[in-house]
Order: sequence, then C-alpha cells, then structure tokens
Amino acid sequence: EGDRDVVHAAHESWIRWVLMMQGAPVPQFFNTGGRNDDECAAAIDENGFLLNAYGQYGVNIVCLQNGISQVAGYPGKKWGAIGDGFHTTTRYGAPSNVTDVRRRSLGVVFRNWHPGPLGFQVVSDAFSYHYTYALLRAVEKITQFLNENAGDKSKLSGRWPRGKRVLTIEELPKPRYCPEELCSQEEPPGCSNWEVPTYGRGQIRVLEPRDSMNPFKDEALPTDRGWQHWEAGKRQLIPKEERNREGCEHLDVCAGLQGDVESGLLTFRLPRMTVGRVMVCSPDGKQAGEKLIQDVE
Repeated sequence: EGDRDVVHAAHESWIRWVLMMQGAPVPQFFNTGGRNDDECAAAIDENGFLLNAYGQYGVNIVCLQNGISQVAGYPGKKWGAIGDGFHTTTRYGAPSNVTDVRRRSLGVVFRNWHPGPLGFQVVSDAFSYHYTYALLRAVEKITQFLNENAGDKSKLSGRWPRGKRVLTIEELPKPRYCPEELCSQEEPPGCSNWEVPTYGRGQIRVLEPRDSMNPFKDEALPTDRGWQHWEAGKRQLIPKEERNREGCEHLDVCAGLQGDVESGLLTFRLPRMTVGRVMVCSPDGKQAGEKLIQDVE
C-alpha cells in the first residue's frame, strides 16, 4: 500500500510539473507491461483518478504489450525472444543486405527488462499513429470551424491562439496523491542533467571554485581544478561485426561530473526555493547514495 502511494504521488507530481512548463507539453507515460487496456491504465493509477483528472490536458499512456497481446497474440515478455506476433525484425532489418546476425538482433522485443529494437519500434509506431490521429482530428475541427464561419481564416487565431500557453497552479485540479505543499507551488522544480544527449538548459548550474558567485570561493585552493564532465564508453549491446557502423551507434551515453582530491568543492547554484528537497544522483551502483553520504561525512 505504501509503495503504491509513493508511485501515485510521483506520477501526479510529474504530470503537474510538466504541465506547468513553458508551452504546457503533454505528459505521456510509457510502460513495458499492460497486456490489456485495464492493466495499461492501472500502470498510472489503478483507481483511475489521474487519467480522469488530467486527461483533459492530454495525459495518456502507451503500453508496449497491449496491442500486440490482444491483436497479434504476443505470448508475453521473454528475454531475448524474437518476434512480436506480427514481425520478426524491425524495418531496419528488412533489407536484403542486412546480415542474419543483425536481423535477428533487431527482432528482439525484450533484451532483458528493457525493450529490444522491435519492442521500441512497437512503441514508436504507437506514438506515431496516436499523433497522426490527433493531426487528422485537428484538421477536421479546423475544417468544421471554417465551414461554420464562411471560410474566414482570420477567426482561426481567436479560436486557437498561436501563443504558447502556460498553465497556472489555479487551473490544475487539486492534488490528490502528491503532498499539497509540494504540488501547489507556482513553479516546477529545477534540475541539471549531464547525460548525452541533453536538450534544453538546466536551472541548476555548477560554480567554479573561484567564481565570484561561489560563497565558498575563499576556501578554494590554488591547486583546485574543478570537477570535470565524464562520459561512459559506448554501449556493447550491438552485434560485434555491426558496432563500427555509423547507423548502429547508440546515441544515448551515461555521463556526469567527476572529481578527485584536487578538484575542490563542488558547488551548485540552485534556483529560488521555498519548499522541497535537494536530490543528488550518483551512478556508482545500488548503494551509491549511502556511500556518497558516508564519504561526505
């Protein structure tokens, strides 16, 4: 019961904070399970409140196994198994010049608990069909509006303003799962992320040891070099003979900040905060957080 409450609160806080971002982007969930519609919806909230309350803003969920289980008879998750019931490889694996090793590799639905290439194609196609349907509905609504207004296009901007909309906290439903003191703030939380690729600009930045804005600049030593950006090596979950091909490179790379005894203090400049928590992510194993605290102490 307690774990479900935490999950519900996390889902609701994420929905609210995404909707309060500039342009109010549509929060979309992706779940690797959900073999039918009820299981899929329950992955967000088995009580149905979140979809009912926030569905008007476009909140939705795509479940990898939902469609292929009901329509194609997909038997369920099995690590390394090839085929989703409809296909045995992705579109990239279809050409005749693709090696058998790569074709089979591209046909894996689940590598492990993570989807394989064919699994991700299922999901990307689902999103493509979903947004294509939304575009068609938009064209239908625009056409209907013009027919009702003698084809006067100047009235379109009055019906659908072009300016980016910013939702305020007053426009959102009262939070049900997320603590009200956290989810009734006027601004979403800030963050910084150093993984590659990262898009946009973080609200938290790192201050150099002797930066004029660094409150600890007087403690900096002449030998302090600052913390460096670190990137992990390339992923190896690709057939050996295919790894050097440009089209097979994995774009997503784990990364972060790395320091040593000569790096000096790591100082973050945080945005304005009135309530909340400060969280730091360490990538060094499941017990990394505890070790990080012990090292600091």
